[in-house]
Amino acid sequence: MSPREQEEVGAGALADLGMRGLERRFEALNPPEPDQPVGALSGRIVAAVALDPLPAPLRRAALDLVAGLSPWRGKHFGAGRGSNRWGPLDLRRVHFRAALDERAGALVMDYDVDENPSIFKGMRGDLRCLGPGLYLGRMSWAGAAVLFFTLEA
Repeated sequence: MSPREQEEVGAGALADLGMRGLERRFEALNPPEPDQPVGALSGRIVAAVALDPLPAPLRRAALDLVAGLSPWRGKHFGAGRGSNRWGPLDLRRVHFRAALDERAGALVMDYDVDENPSIFKGMRGDLRCLGPGLYLGRMSWAGAAVLFFTLEA
């Protein structure tokens, strides 16, 4: 990936796009390869519906603050399942089924699994490729997009 391409997919540049811009960017991306991603990936929230009304510089500052304070560290993928990584001990909680959905053009993360508390069962994640080992994810709650995040191998 060229330095310009890296700049265009950096957390700050993506945060500046806001929810609508990220939705357009997401729709233009391809799904991951069938065997990807795998293992532990580092994550960062790059947009949230609650922050979208803020001007881009304030939105970026708020997302930097969230990144520093949030216990969420990313996701772990393996064998059609995955989990979220939490805190310095890398606890794996809030699980999902992961499968490539050709109709959606994305890797779909379905949180409606037995081990999750019911509050998480209405969540769905979709993942597409930004570049080698770099992914853009969209989280939805009851069918409405609520945030975007990046994952990096």
